[in-house]
Amino acid sequence: MPSLADTLTVIRWAKAREHYFRIARIAQVLPLDTFADVCRRVYFSVDGYSEIDFVLANGYLAYIFGEHLAATATETSRRHWTTCRNNLHSAAARLPLLLPTSLESIAALTVCAFDALENAKATAAWTFITAAANLCFAMGFHRRERHPGKADPGLRETRERLFWMVYSLEKGLSLQLDRPSIIRDVDIALDFDPESQPRQVRLARVQGLVYDQLYSASGLAKPDDVRGRDAETIAHQMRRIIQQSNAEMEDANRQPFDADADPLRMICIQGAMVCQSSLLALILRAIPPVTPSPSGASEECVAVARLTLDIHQQCAASIRSCKTDPEITKKYINWSIINVPFVSFSILFVHAIKTMSTEDLAALDRFTESIRPDDASAACSTHPHRLYQLLCKTARCHIQQQAHTPAASIAGSLSEFFSTSDFHQLGSSLTSVQGLYQDGQESMGLGSWHGDNQQLMTILDQNMISQ
Repeated sequence: MPSLADTLTVIRWAKAREHYFRIARIAQVLPLDTFADVCRRVYFSVDGYSEIDFVLANGYLAYIFGEHLAATATETSRRHWTTCRNNLHSAAARLPLLLPTSLESIAALTVCAFDALENAKATAAWTFITAAANLCFAMGFHRRERHPGKADPGLRETRERLFWMVYSLEKGLSLQLDRPSIIRDVDIALDFDPESQPRQVRLARVQGLVYDQLYSASGLAKPDDVRGRDAETIAHQMRRIIQQSNAEMEDANRQPFDADADPLRMICIQGAMVCQSSLLALILRAIPPVTPSPSGASEECVAVARLTLDIHQQCAASIRSCKTDPEITKKYINWSIINVPFVSFSILFVHAIKTMSTEDLAALDRFTESIRPDDASAACSTHPHRLYQLLCKTARCHIQQQAHTPAASIAGSLSEFFSTSDFHQLGSSLTSVQGLYQDGQESMGLGSWHGDNQQLMTILDQNMISQ
């Protein structure tokens, strides 16, 4: 563990900066004062501390030392951040299958889910967050207090904030992993005012609707016109969320320089905009185009996909200017590209192949180059940059051959292209690359396109930089 003196210093520093994005997010799990009490139990334990307390203490300290590192770039913070993160990973691996039914257990599982998502381990995050959701049900966090007058208002608020955090993570992972959510909205008996709920909760509700009504087995089985009407309704909700994020970004741009301001605020807002725009593209992809479309996507859907890549480029530029956080690029890729189904690339990929658009291909190339790892050792065959790079090569080869080669010869040429050593290094990943290419060649249905995109995202989850 970090020294007591350094721990006290960073805890006091964090309490004065609850407005920082990541500190505010960890405070949704437990109040900062509660986390400080947990750290006190670990540091001043007489009879030993529980594994739950060790997870909470190291998870909290890893987050705030990470924030302190981003703000100050001190070597001490970097060292303590690494120590606490390693402690958290070890403690998470030791957690028993059955945990006590307690608020602390739910919080510890949520912290573990956060950490798994930041390391592109969505399947592990799903295991943690569904366990947390089941404990929420067991403790009645999804229902109002039976005797609200007797309940501690502070504890009630903590329980509700923690439940909505679990809800938000679980709904996002459900859509990402193409699995049904175990939290049904009809079972929640808490007040839900869209105007007062945090944006992440409203976004999570939209993610749940996207899976249930559009991309679940029953959603994909709907007639196109019925699914299209459902998608229009959900898209309206999503546009309102994006409008609020745009307003927040404009406000951030107008703010004068403040030495105490969150140094990562703009990156966080831009990253959220990438996620939200990509989700809107996924929703619009379920709406049948008014006029025949070569790629199966409407003009608005393709336009939103292009806009998402443009917002990504703005965020990538902000990330390149951030020199203090060594993990900022990986965090961004994991949260904004891996954690949310990043369909904008595949929508534009199929559209470029069907329309022979060199402009869209250039946009795909720019996106791919923007996530190139700086460390050559990280450039493995299944790094996101490598996979997207090979997809760009596929599209370029198709467009060039389509322009100069008779149609009957293209299939053989592409078969030879897929047999090159670059593609064989992908192993099982080759199937998803070929699947997306087939979507571009043929008039594939929504279910086939969605299945191939899900397979690609699963590969990115399983083989991310951290592994």
